[in-house]
Amino acid sequence: MSEIKTIFFDFDGVILESNEAKTEAFYAMYNERYGKEIANKVREHHLMNQGVSRFEKFRIWHKQWLNEDLSTAEVEAMSIK
Repeated sequence: MSEIKTIFFDFDGVILESNEAKTEAFYAMYNERYGKEIANKVREHHLMNQGVSRFEKFRIWHKQWLNEDLSTAEVEAMSIK
C-alpha cells in the first residue's frame, strides 16, 4: 500500500471566496504607490482576468501602464507583500 505524503486543499470559492480580498489588496497596493488612476486600471483588469496568475498580472500591469519590465525577483517580492 502506498503512503500519502502530501495533501493539497484547493478551497478557494468553496470555503473561502478570496477574489474580493485579492481585488482590494491589488487596488491598495497600486493606489499607495502609483495613485488612483493606475489602481483603478489594476482593479478592472484583475476583475476581467481572475484566472490569470498574479505573477503574470504584475508583469502586464507594469509593462502596460508603467512602461516597466519587472525582473523575476521583483515579481516574487511583490507576490509576498
